[in-house]
Amino acid sequence: MWEKLSLDLQAHEGLLAVLGKFYGDIYLTQDKRLKGMEYLDLVLSEVHGLRI
Repeated sequence: MWEKLSLDLQAHEGLLAVLGKFYGDIYLTQDKRLKGMEYLDLVLSEVHGLRI
C-alpha cells in the first residue's frame, strides 16, 4: 500500500523523530501555556503516530 502511495517510509520516520522533539521544545515548554492546548497536543500526537 505504501509503495502505491509513493510514501518514503525512511524519510517519514526521520520526520517523526524530529517533529516530536521540536514540538516539545518549542510549544510544551512555553510559560503560561493555556490548559486548553492539551487537546491540540493530543490531536497532533494522534495524527503523527500515537494511535499507531
